Amino acid sequence: MNRIELREMTPDDYPQLYAMAEMLRAESPTYAVEPHSQERYESITGAITGGFLKAFAALDGDALVGFAIGFVAPNTFVAVTEVFDLVIYVRPDYRRSSIAPDLINKLADWGKEMGARAALFAISTNINLDKTVALYESQGFVKQPTVTLRKEL
Repeated sequence: MNRIELREMTPDDYPQLYAMAEMLRAESPTYAVEPHSQERYESITGAITGGFLKAFAALDGDALVGFAIGFVAPNTFVAVTEVFDLVIYVRPDYRRSSIAPDLINKLADWGKEMGARAALFAISTNINLDKTVALYESQGFVKQPTVTLRKEL
């Protein structure tokens, strides 16, 4: 592993992002059952390019090895602007390094720069759930008493 570079994602990174999204889908108990959709990937990268979403890349040389995608929005029910994560993912062979904490903090720091007063990150992939929760807690996050429910339409 070389020195990992963290930077804002560019359209040149999108082909590798699509490949990593497939890795995430294959590994995630939540998303492995979802059908592949190139159009969905393109809509996400369109939202990044359009400025609605912010994406950060972790690179080992030219290889994308991790990424974080999120956005800033006002919370509907309290007078607080928050940064939300859409997804944070690190390739399995790069885990147990500083990449995931660095991406978490990069997204949270960007949110703070954009006026967020809190970060609300969720773990929807269910990949190594206990270890992932411990990782977020080590970065100062606290579990919230919320429940997420899903219904297929």
